[in-house]
Amino acid sequence: MLMEIQARYLRLIFDLLEATATTVVYEAASSLTSLTNNPVAVKAAASKFIELSIKESDNNVKLIVLDKVDQLRQKNEGVLDDLTMEILRVLSSPDLDVRRKALGLAMEMVSSKNVEEVILLLKKELGKTVDEQYEKVRLEYMKRGGRRSHDHRTTSTDLFSYTPFTNVLSSSQKSQPMLSGY
Repeated sequence: MLMEIQARYLRLIFDLLEATATTVVYEAASSLTSLTNNPVAVKAAASKFIELSIKESDNNVKLIVLDKVDQLRQKNEGVLDDLTMEILRVLSSPDLDVRRKALGLAMEMVSSKNVEEVILLLKKELGKTVDEQYEKVRLEYMKRGGRRSHDHRTTSTDLFSYTPFTNVLSSSQKSQPMLSGY
């Protein structure tokens, strides 16, 4: 009799995972994981936490739900590994702390099954970041009057001659030792 009541209760909580209110979804996922260690339930709750971290605008909420996912990962080793790519979707957040937390969590979940997929996505994210930084430097250069009077196009040579960028390059070259023998 008790098992039957518990099963009904768990089904109701599963249904609440599909609610539209984020607080209801959060509480349902939290309740579900406190009542059972069933891998299906844990994965469903973690998926909802990840979904909240992607959709929610408040960075504190994102960090809280990512912590919940990390706790679930630690308690249920290997169960959430299939959700690594979903966690990496959080990298679209503009907040550095959120991105750092998501990346750290994803790196803990990388396995031989998903390593190639993770590397491809990280390469793509790195490319976007480089493009964004290049655009920022280019815009700053343009603001400071970097246009040539006869030609309004900017070349990469112009951008690399921009002083702050040159300072970054020269300081990073000084701090990194040369590899010999390669």
